[in-house]
Amino acid sequence: MFSDNQISLFKRNSKFQPQLASVENTKPIIDTTKLIKYSDPVHKTLFEYQQYKKNYNQMKQSKMKKILSKSVDKTTRQIINSNSQMSSSVDYKMKSSGHNLKYNQSTQSVISESSITKKGVVYDGNNTQVYRILIEGHFNYYALKISKVNMNKCTKEIYYLKQLRHPNIIELKHNYVVYDKSNDNRPMLYEIMPLMSCNLRSFLQQFYKHSNVQENTKITDPKLINLAKQEKKAKQILFKLFIYQIVRAISYLHHKNITHRDLNPRNVLIDVDTLSVQLCDFNSAKSLFSQIPSPNYVGERNYRAPELLLGSKLYNQQVDIWSLGCIIAECFLGKQLFNGTNTVETMADIIRLLGTPTLQEMKNLKSQILDLKMPEIPKFPMSKRFQEIENEQLVDLLEKIFVYDPNQRISAFEILLHPFFQELKQPNIKINSKSLPNLFNFTKELQLNEYEMNKNRLIPNWFTEKQKRFEYLTTSMDDAKLLLNK
Repeated sequence: MFSDNQISLFKRNSKFQPQLASVENTKPIIDTTKLIKYSDPVHKTLFEYQQYKKNYNQMKQSKMKKILSKSVDKTTRQIINSNSQMSSSVDYKMKSSGHNLKYNQSTQSVISESSITKKGVVYDGNNTQVYRILIEGHFNYYALKISKVNMNKCTKEIYYLKQLRHPNIIELKHNYVVYDKSNDNRPMLYEIMPLMSCNLRSFLQQFYKHSNVQENTKITDPKLINLAKQEKKAKQILFKLFIYQIVRAISYLHHKNITHRDLNPRNVLIDVDTLSVQLCDFNSAKSLFSQIPSPNYVGERNYRAPELLLGSKLYNQQVDIWSLGCIIAECFLGKQLFNGTNTVETMADIIRLLGTPTLQEMKNLKSQILDLKMPEIPKFPMSKRFQEIENEQLVDLLEKIFVYDPNQRISAFEILLHPFFQELKQPNIKINSKSLPNLFNFTKELQLNEYEMNKNRLIPNWFTEKQKRFEYLTTSMDDAKLLLNK
């Protein structure tokens, strides 16, 4: 579906390399816990978590020394010693005193400013810069995010990222604080994460720039017309793949009672080599409670739910679902669904699509402006608004997402079960000769009752059979190793 020239646009390159402003360390690099104010419960929890992790790692190291002092063969001891400085998690099986011991080693290497080499700029904003970097002793590129915003928000993002473990959520590898001498010793948070190819916004811009050139060219050859239809179908599969992974991440967050509150294409990262998707930027994330008010000025304006635009402070997780609907529509339309330059214009765009909300809907939105007089506008048929997409299942999904009443919107888990994604559940699907990433390795991200009741609808049979064969082979290999060790 993509040409070689187009794919090259998504590769990691260093086309733009503006010079980084010089930063001097007036103080040695410190841990983020040094900046914690104990009056804030989130900060206190973060501090306790980091202290617990530190003590836990020390305990594991002492256990490791005791294990090594026993009858462990020389080769195993060399392997463990050589990996003790790595930051990855490795499982070892060691024969000691006639028992097969399994030990999980997870230690973190020391990374400082001197061990980092910047290789290019990925994103340059007012308060945040992202660089492509190389770390001494590592062969892969990483992303370095430097945040100059309020440290309370930064520590909150670290708090959430350290407790989230999901294939579709960006992983925090390392973090530390540097003081900027040129800016009144202002602390800046450095976060090291895996480097992705691009974000969804830049991907869509390049994708539709290439597609519009083809669409403006008149095609009369039947073979080319058939090829164009195949490309259109491949495009739908590709975007289904991206959206499904986003929904998986949202379902995982909502299961943990975390609302992202800033979902937009810029915060969706894509690896074009593996076609995998990861959510990032958790500065606005929060655990919401029904009776506790929260700020409503969050996220990009044109991706905000109507309850936020109308001033509600008692909103719930469904604000993420509305933002998800805006992302889905943008993927298939190639442009933003709502384009208001201010809150009033964005709300007017929503009313043109969904019609004027009733008094009851305004109450369900928990709006602070119930007496607001709006012109009576009928609902515009969703099938006409998205008729160019030619996908009835997608229109049905968007109709269930774009609902005024937050409690009537479809949930993230229900979206995973929607027939719109049924095509992804077929075996051996490939895009540009690339196999799809693992989409059905659900672990603890779903509530057990929901998972068990809908397991057959959620996971295809061929994947279940594949898992059983893998478990059988793994068990057989472990048994064979035990026999060899006797």
